[in-house]
Amino acid sequence: MKLGATQQTRIVAPQCVPTIVAASSQPQIVPFLTLSDAAVELKVGTQSFLIRALKPNQRLIGLVDVEPAGIARVFPNHEIVTVKLERGDLQNAVGMSFDSLDVVVCSADTFMAIDAKTIDMLLDCGVTLAVRSSSPPDRRRTWETLEDFQLLRAMHPLPMNATPRQDVYQPIQSWRPQRSAGARLLMVLIGSALAVTVLAFSLLPRRFAAVSIVSFCLVASLGIWMATRQRRARTWVVTGEIQHQSQKDVFHYFASADTQHFEESLRVAGYPIPYSLSHAADLNLQLHVDGERVSVSFDLNSTRRLCLLTRGDWRRDDSEPIDVSALSKLSAP
Repeated sequence: MKLGATQQTRIVAPQCVPTIVAASSQPQIVPFLTLSDAAVELKVGTQSFLIRALKPNQRLIGLVDVEPAGIARVFPNHEIVTVKLERGDLQNAVGMSFDSLDVVVCSADTFMAIDAKTIDMLLDCGVTLAVRSSSPPDRRRTWETLEDFQLLRAMHPLPMNATPRQDVYQPIQSWRPQRSAGARLLMVLIGSALAVTVLAFSLLPRRFAAVSIVSFCLVASLGIWMATRQRRARTWVVTGEIQHQSQKDVFHYFASADTQHFEESLRVAGYPIPYSLSHAADLNLQLHVDGERVSVSFDLNSTRRLCLLTRGDWRRDDSEPIDVSALSKLSAP
């Protein structure tokens, strides 16, 4: 959806992931994730709107600098639902690609103004680009001519959405979060240092040793407690990839040894996938939008997991590869 918000705005609906939109002087494309088709009322700040899911035979078309005449020929057996977009909206590809647009229709001049990364991201998410032109606007890509349109389709438009699924958690059913190797090494070093210090205090005269050891243990315990509060166990990210020729689905699994709140910026299109509606509520899933920046926040403890599916590379920190070949059926055309 496109929203102009002069103050921070919260967008909510039943069985949907809330979206928190930062104040902006310009209207912006805002992603919104539905976890089911049951949502009928959308609340944007204090206003309410009726919403419905698109029917299977309907296609959502974004029009940029062109009129809708003739676009029905791209989907001859479907009902067309159109929405007007601005040229600047195309730069927010992450927000636009959240399982919404089927086609972007634009002029040749508009297409040439779009950067290659944005084009690739839209194609990877199954968005067809239709340029109203009698000839291909460039020679670097494979175009399909359909009367007065030049079509650029993804080779394998793969479905990707936030619908709750339990099977994506199969690769980590027996997995338990642990503290990182660096955190465990730090604990060993601190414990060794404390043991040596206590041993040194024990060599003092008896009347000083007991008081010194007790005082030192109290101070050390307070220091360890304060350090633990400031440096909790880092997320252990486990990733697996499924390659589809030019496209790549990457599954990221999050867990934590501690109760923590996380906010991860999405630099490519991606979806958090809970295994149930109650799981999504426990995770406190939220989307955050600040201009072109889109992020997802969630809460974890030692028993919760979260799967985040992205279309392409995203991050590699503290990752250990796992076998996700059994998940290939989830993204099959």
